[in-house]
Amino acid sequence: MALILSLLIALPVLVVALAIGAGLLVLACKIVRVESPGLTGAMWTLFVAAVVQLVVVGGLLFLVMGASLASGDRQALASLGGPAGIGINLAGFALTALVFWRMLGLSSYARALLLNLVYSLLGMALALLLALGLMLAGNLVSSRLNWSELIEQTQRADELRPPPGEKALGGTVYRWKDAEGRTRYSESPPPSGTDYEVVEMAP
Repeated sequence: MALILSLLIALPVLVVALAIGAGLLVLACKIVRVESPGLTGAMWTLFVAAVVQLVVVGGLLFLVMGASLASGDRQALASLGGPAGIGINLAGFALTALVFWRMLGLSSYARALLLNLVYSLLGMALALLLALGLMLAGNLVSSRLNWSELIEQTQRADELRPPPGEKALGGTVYRWKDAEGRTRYSESPPPSGTDYEVVEMAP
C-alpha cells in the first residue's frame, strides 16, 4: 500500500519535471536553431535519454561500488566525488547528446553536444532561479513571523503600561482576569480563589 501511495505521489512530480524539461529542450532547439520536436516529442526524447542514462550510468556506478565493496577499498567510493564522478557525469552528458542526435535527426553529433550544453545551462539557470525564489519566500515568511512576534510583544507592553497618573509596575507582577473578563495587573496577589500568573518585569 505504501509503495502504491509513493508511486501515486511521485508520478505527477515526474510528469511535471518531464514537461518542464521538454519546454527547456524546445527553447534550447530554438537557441541552437535546430528543428524543434514539439513538447510531446521533447518529452519522449528526454524519457529515452533518462532510460539510457539509468541503464548505462547506473551500471557504471553499480560496477564501481561493487568492485570497491568487494575489494574493501573505501577510496574507490570516495573517488565518485572526484575524477571518477566527473567521468561518469561526462559519460551521461555524451549519452544524452547521442540520444538527441539520433532522435532529433540533427546534422552532426557536435550539434547534439551543443544542444545538450545549452539545454543543461538552461536547466541550471532555472534551478538557480527556483532556489533564489525559495530563499526569498523563506526570508519573507521568517520576516512575517518576526513581525507577528514584534506586534505581540508591543501589544503585551501596551497591556502592561499603567494608566496616566499611576506608577509603572516592576519586579514581580500578578496577572489575572476580573469578574468582567478584563486582564488585571498588580504588584500584590489577587483575591484568594482567583487564578493568576506571575510575570517578572524589569524594574
